[in-house]
Amino acid sequence: MKFHCILILVLILKLIYSAENRFDNELCGNFNSPCKNIGYLFNNSRVDKNFNSTFYFSPGIYNLSSSIIIIDFQVGINLIGIGENKNIIITTHKGIRGVISYNSNLIIRGITFDNCKVKKNELPLYVPETLTDYSDDEKLDYLGLNYYIGSGGALQIVYSRVIISNCIFSNNKGRNGGAIFTVLTNITISDCTFYSNQALMRSEDGGNGGAIFFGLSSGAIILKSIFKNNMAITGGVIVQSNSELMIEDTVFAYNQASNGGVFLIFNDSKIESTRCSFYANYANISAIANIQNSFVFQKSCLYQENMASSMGGVFSLVDRTILFVTLSIFNDNYAPSSLIVENHGSGPAMFTNCEFTFSDNFKRQIIQSLFSISNYNFLLLKDSRVSNSKGNVIWCTSNAIIVVYNTTFYNVSSKVINIHSQGYFFSISATFIECKAEDYLVVLRNGARGFLFRNNFINNQGILMIFTTYNSSMIIIESKFFNNIVRNELIAVRNEYTLQIYNSIFKNNIGKTRGCIISVDQLGKLTSTNNYFINNTSVYGTIINFVKKRFNYWHKDFQCFSTFQNDTIVNNTALISGAVVYYRDKIIGNKYTCESCLFLNNVAHYGNTINSGFHSFSVIQASKVHSNEHFPALIYAFDQFDNLVRGKNDIRFHVSSCDDIHLTGVTSSTIQLNGVTALYNLKVNSPENHSCNLSYESNAKKGNVKLPISILNCPQGEEMFDVSYQGKVFQCLKTIEISNIVKTVMIITTSILLLLILLCFGITIAYSEEKVISFGNIVFLILMLFSCVCLCIVIYVSIEPTNFSCQFSAIVFPIGIGILFTLTLLKQYKIYKLFKYSDFLKINTDNLKMVEYAALIMVPVFLLVLIGVIVYPSKPTFILDLNTKTATKYCVSRKYYIFSIVIVVYEVIILLTSCFIAMKSKRYHSTPGTFYESLFNSILIYNYTLVFIVLIPLFYTLQNNPTTIYLIYSIGSSILVFATLSIIFIPKINFLFRRKEIVSTLKKTIETQERDIQRNKDLLIFYKMFLIEKKNNNNNNNNNNNNNNNNNNNFNFNNPIFNVHETFSSEDENEDEEDYIGEGIYSLFNHWDQNKRKYNNNQIYPNQIPKQTTNSPSSQCIDFSKENNIDDLYINPTIPKNKSIDNSPNLFKKTKKKLKSKIISKSANSSPNINGNNNNINNNNNNNNNNNNNNNNNNNNNNNNNNNNNNNNNNNNNNNNNNNNNNNNIINNNNNINNNNNTKRRKSMDPSLNN
Repeated sequence: MKFHCILILVLILKLIYSAENRFDNELCGNFNSPCKNIGYLFNNSRVDKNFNSTFYFSPGIYNLSSSIIIIDFQVGINLIGIGENKNIIITTHKGIRGVISYNSNLIIRGITFDNCKVKKNELPLYVPETLTDYSDDEKLDYLGLNYYIGSGGALQIVYSRVIISNCIFSNNKGRNGGAIFTVLTNITISDCTFYSNQALMRSEDGGNGGAIFFGLSSGAIILKSIFKNNMAITGGVIVQSNSELMIEDTVFAYNQASNGGVFLIFNDSKIESTRCSFYANYANISAIANIQNSFVFQKSCLYQENMASSMGGVFSLVDRTILFVTLSIFNDNYAPSSLIVENHGSGPAMFTNCEFTFSDNFKRQIIQSLFSISNYNFLLLKDSRVSNSKGNVIWCTSNAIIVVYNTTFYNVSSKVINIHSQGYFFSISATFIECKAEDYLVVLRNGARGFLFRNNFINNQGILMIFTTYNSSMIIIESKFFNNIVRNELIAVRNEYTLQIYNSIFKNNIGKTRGCIISVDQLGKLTSTNNYFINNTSVYGTIINFVKKRFNYWHKDFQCFSTFQNDTIVNNTALISGAVVYYRDKIIGNKYTCESCLFLNNVAHYGNTINSGFHSFSVIQASKVHSNEHFPALIYAFDQFDNLVRGKNDIRFHVSSCDDIHLTGVTSSTIQLNGVTALYNLKVNSPENHSCNLSYESNAKKGNVKLPISILNCPQGEEMFDVSYQGKVFQCLKTIEISNIVKTVMIITTSILLLLILLCFGITIAYSEEKVISFGNIVFLILMLFSCVCLCIVIYVSIEPTNFSCQFSAIVFPIGIGILFTLTLLKQYKIYKLFKYSDFLKINTDNLKMVEYAALIMVPVFLLVLIGVIVYPSKPTFILDLNTKTATKYCVSRKYYIFSIVIVVYEVIILLTSCFIAMKSKRYHSTPGTFYESLFNSILIYNYTLVFIVLIPLFYTLQNNPTTIYLIYSIGSSILVFATLSIIFIPKINFLFRRKEIVSTLKKTIETQERDIQRNKDLLIFYKMFLIEKKNNNNNNNNNNNNNNNNNNNFNFNNPIFNVHETFSSEDENEDEEDYIGEGIYSLFNHWDQNKRKYNNNQIYPNQIPKQTTNSPSSQCIDFSKENNIDDLYINPTIPKNKSIDNSPNLFKKTKKKLKSKIISKSANSSPNINGNNNNINNNNNNNNNNNNNNNNNNNNNNNNNNNNNNNNNNNNNNNNNNNNNNNNIINNNNNINNNNNTKRRKSMDPSLNN
């Protein structure tokens, strides 16, 4: 037996290769003398090929300047690292491959190949001749010389048997196979790590296999390894070409490629993966494997968070590829299209006992599906579970066959099955539970065929559960539909469908908007046999909802029929109508009938067991109406079974008219829940005696309805008006006029007023010479009567609005009122001036001036009225009120109201000015001789103001009724006229015709006042004596007794001058005499004593009054029995009654508020003495001579009293008698002058005094 020795060569290389003891020679290669380069040993035949050689590598970095070439070492070469693999690193110079093995047996263990980057164009040192023996052109394409060039950055292995274990391949780079490239090789890789290797040469034959390229006829086993962060153009980790690969317990993570993030498997390759994990790998197409014409078996693998940016989130299948995956988990993988499988080949893709799930954190949107099937291939889902999917599960676009067996679809939010073109779908014992599909769960289109056997649909939600259309068919056997909630129905079939349901149960399902169980369009074949429909709820047609026919797409001769047998229909409810069946469109063929079926407790809230949609309607309306008169139209909607269409509000009705009649109102309405609606407030507008047909339109299958209508004549008392002013809307309106009663009353009232005006005018003219008339100013009175006539004429004219009456009223009414207001203003101003300035000769108030002033004040009114009437003339116009259906004729001017407001404001100013002057003239109201003109004129002004302020707001606000407007005109005018007549003219007429009664009453009043004056005079004398005596006693204590006695002996009680008539009257008796009489007199006496000399130049003493003739009014007694003295009583301003004249001096003033009457009068007749003139008043029958004598005597006495008084004052003031006498003489002279002036003034006012 021959034993071969094994040569053990130990190469010890350190980090620094230039050590002195390192060299390549014949003796190197042992521990004492290691070789510098391992290639030296192989190149110089230092290694015997007949022995199994082992190379031990100590920890360190081995930077090769040339490749290790191992050729024809069939016995074996072992490259073993001593220690940890990460510390034993083989690297190469730039562009140098690490190891080349050909026809050898090679074992590599515990070594790290790092940063071995072969030149991309490096030619192989040896190409086996066997490559030229292959006649298969396709294989030659993958095994040609181009695939050798620059391939395998760390290892290039050809026709060898290699075992690699516990190694690390990092940062290596090659044209094909960034770390390892194999051809015709059996290789086993275990416990290795491949990371950051690259195959990125962008050429036709490069960039394949970021870590490993398994070439022609290679067989590979990968065990317990890790592939991480490897990159390539195709096959980010491994590329297989006509090779076989078995992988177990290996991890692939974070690898990238453009196509096939982990694998690119083609050219009749085979791969079997068991217990592998694929995590976060990425590619544009096929994040895990792009498989072409190969066989792939995956078992117990985990696919998590892998992503393809285009399609094939896990697998892409092309050509005759077979994919079989079992016992695997797919979690949170993603691709916009075909997240699990993109199958464009003709081979099957089979998944058994797999779980496809998505976590709650997965938020990517799946555009298409998990499985995309085409090209007549086959998909099997068996004993699997799909949960939380946010996209379609299976998408089929060809004649593929899809089989789902014992698979559960849980919480799917989109379609589960979506077949678009003549595919076949078999679902056996599948369960759809708690799916919330956005539309449907199962969809069959374009001739697809579906078969559901013993399927369960439980607690699902969506629009539909099953939908077939365009000549597709569905057979459902022994399936259960429990507690599903759909928007439309569970099963919907359309367009020449075939739907067969046998021995299935539909229970506790709810349809939200339409039916609940089945929706068909009557263009197919429907069979329902031995099924149970229990406790289902819908809106219309709980069991079957026949929807509208859209179009017949497939065959014109397609025959529709339906068969219903032995069904049990119990406790189903329709919220509106059709507890069992509802026809949304007209019935095609036979109506629904069910043989040997059980119907029990099926209820429709607004219908019956069988109902249909809106089919026809009827209308009830009036056939004859007045123009623009409201009338309703009642509309009743019916279905095909002549039942009211109740419970709906989506049927709309519209009514239209012909061209001759204009229709308005509520012309459109929707149906009410009771099946009836009404078009309220319809109005037809046209002239009388027109007719046409009203067309009622809707979407009823039976068509529209037309009904005739005609326009009636207006009833009596109404007229036809165009209420739109455009010839479109005509209406009969009641014409509103002024009430006849109001007309009658106002005509009578105005006539009476006119008669009174004429009467006053006649009396004024007839008695114009009378003082009572002439003092009132004849021109003023006539103008007042003229204004009253104008206002009365306005009342007559305003009864009927015409062009003339409107213009006349607009002109005359404001002018008439303005004249009244202006005249009262001027009259009051004249009275005020006359009495404020007593010199009547200085006031020129003739009639011409008065007219001029009135015309001047009225100029603005005339101008505003004329401009307003010319620019905006007032015309009679009908004002239409459609609410009360009345037409009222008014005088309307477009903008005249602007001028009227200005006029009103101007006249209000006149009234306010008049009121102000009237208040200032209040003190002259009762002046004798004026006939109370000031008082009556002031009252008239106040009445004008009150009436004007009240009526003007009413005039501008109450414009809606002609009677109201007329009443405002007429009543206001009547009140003004009546107030004018009653206040200005009636008192004068009364005085003219009741003169004796008035004089008698006045006489009694004066006598009563005289008695009161006499009593007050006596009281005055008594208190005066007491006060004077008290004062003298006080003076005796302060002065010499002789002077005081002389003063007392010389004092004359007649010295003080008091206007007893002014000071005391009958009104003073009610006051407390102790409170103010004594104190008042005492105060008056002191005031007299202190101011005697101050007023000597102005006071008139009795001895200074010149003697007058018996005709003098100051000394003449008035005989009330004579009529010729009555006028003198009223016109003589020198004899006021308890009044004073402003130009007389005021000797004494009141000292307390309780002393109400004036103490000293300021009038010219305030100087009569106590014993003289008062006696004359009490003795009216004495002759004039006696009166003159008494006056003379009294004057002498008064003169003496003044002298005594002067003497007394002289004694108290150091004997100044001469000065006092001189003063008295001066005073007497002045008083005589004053008396003469007063006499002249009286004569100028009364010419009778000159006689």
